[in-house]
Amino acid sequence: MRRAFALLALAFVSGCGGSADDPTVLPRTLAGPALTTVAATMDSPGRGALIVSYPDRPVAGDIFGTQEVLVGPGNSYRTVPIGTLIDPRGRYVVLPGAHGTLTRLNLADRTERRYRAPSEPGHTIPVAISPDGTRVLYGASSDPGNPQVEHLHLLDLRSGATRDLHTKAMTAAFSPDGTKVAIGNDGESVILDPATGGRTPGPLGRRLAGDDAWSPDGRTLAYQENGELTVTLAPVDDSTEPVTLTDAGQFVGWRDPRTILVFDYGGTVSTVSGGTRTVVMTMPQSTGVEDAAGALVAGLRFTETASPDRGPWQLRFRWPLLAAAAALAATAALVVRRVRRVRQQPSRR
Repeated sequence: MRRAFALLALAFVSGCGGSADDPTVLPRTLAGPALTTVAATMDSPGRGALIVSYPDRPVAGDIFGTQEVLVGPGNSYRTVPIGTLIDPRGRYVVLPGAHGTLTRLNLADRTERRYRAPSEPGHTIPVAISPDGTRVLYGASSDPGNPQVEHLHLLDLRSGATRDLHTKAMTAAFSPDGTKVAIGNDGESVILDPATGGRTPGPLGRRLAGDDAWSPDGRTLAYQENGELTVTLAPVDDSTEPVTLTDAGQFVGWRDPRTILVFDYGGTVSTVSGGTRTVVMTMPQSTGVEDAAGALVAGLRFTETASPDRGPWQLRFRWPLLAAAAALAATAALVVRRVRRVRQQPSRR
């Protein structure tokens, strides 16, 4: 009985490995939320491309919570904590933590590396990841869903060394070559050179549009106010007039230096180039795109796919099945002990 229970538990814990197919192939129709979706820390399908959120939908442990899901190859879905960021090439995710803790999760083999980085009390959240995936901007927030940080830090994922950049931030984005950082905070922006500490003021009254706001050619930054559909594409060097795209949607990333990827809460993901908008994916209403693997956005393809892959079935019901198996094993052990006592009792003849 003990051997059988051990083998059963091992099967539930280990699960099945996911497919490591091309992460640039995404479903044309995004599946909805599901309580049975496996966590990325339990099962990884290979590289990922998008992190989406299903707000105000029941999730395990919080019937009024928000479910954030990593979307990857083979129409795969894995849950991640709120505030998670994905590496620009979709190889790993950085998970938020508490009191200076960040975790890098490798999506290929689920190996983890935890970092104890200097930070203020509260939730430690990643803000941006460098194009080569070796550095992370992070800070502390009172709420993992609130990107406002009082002190922005730079963490080297290879050595674990950190630096305080001595600035507040609500959004930040690395330049394509990784040498500079655009920082947005309360309608102000600045371009920072971490190597020298040099700062160049950006356009006033504009909010940086997220961690993938810097265009692939390094010439343009995307700006967008919270909740608005207008995206402004402004040259980094002020050499030309900004381009304003009205009713574009919520900025996601760059398809090319003139084309952006956006989403709207009505349930669509689209490309926008000039005045042309093309829908490439449909989603359940109120679904948002929280982050994208920036280097993969240009090559994303949207096709019809198979049924959603939410992870190995036994992992979905891991704890209930283990609890049932434990109860069964305990009951069996109790029955065996009682039978032994009855057999060992002396006869009353």
